[in-house]
Amino acid sequence: MTVDATRLNRGLVRLGTQIAYACRDETVAQMRRHPFVPRDTGELVGSIRGEPAVIVSGTRSTFRVKAPVIQAVTTDKGARPHVIRPRRQGGLLVFSWPKAGGTVFLRQVNHPGNRPMPWWRDVVTQSFRQALPIAARQVVPQ
Repeated sequence: MTVDATRLNRGLVRLGTQIAYACRDETVAQMRRHPFVPRDTGELVGSIRGEPAVIVSGTRSTFRVKAPVIQAVTTDKGARPHVIRPRRQGGLLVFSWPKAGGTVFLRQVNHPGNRPMPWWRDVVTQSFRQALPIAARQVVPQ
């Protein structure tokens, strides 16, 4: 019995790509539930998502996971003091501020900055490690 190496390679690449897509989706789900992801940043947890495409290069399948809101970077890397203004000119900032008695409406806020709280790399790594066997079982049932 002869084995067609080209067909075998194509089949393995296809299988790896299917696992990568499933792994991408499961990694995002794991990250959204991860206890180290800062929860008090509003839209951060919901913004975590996978890029639509999985990139196949040779025998590697890769994907990206993003949190495209500014809070992802500022909690991970820290931020200098800065002024926060509404996106629309003449608008108001509206947010919950328990120390001020609840919901507040302001024209600007002087943010004091914050120290780095590195979490992104660890959360991605842990979430991926949990996601990979789950994704493989989804694509290749036992």
